[in-house]
Amino acid sequence: MLIRALTPTLQAFYGGLRYGLYAPLRNMMGVDADTPKSQIPLHIKFAAGGTAGALAAFLATPTDLMKVKAAQGALAVVAVVMVVVVVLNVPVGPLPQTCSL
Repeated sequence: MLIRALTPTLQAFYGGLRYGLYAPLRNMMGVDADTPKSQIPLHIKFAAGGTAGALAAFLATPTDLMKVKAAQGALAVVAVVMVVVVVLNVPVGPLPQTCSL
């Protein structure tokens, strides 16, 4: 039953990161915070949105892996994370998954 509660929680984590990172990244790209949305160039919106989505995916993917492994048991989560990240020194996240395609 805990697994059912984790799915919306992790989606909120991912979505919150995406939306929360967008405005600061857009402002770092040279847009004033008071600029109306209609005056922000499309390429800035696209770059800020893509960067925010990529960072959110990079941070949320390991938590999704833990959710999947938690379905097998609580000790399995700790064991898999320790073996994959610490012992084998294998990077976990979207970049290794994307590069393996």
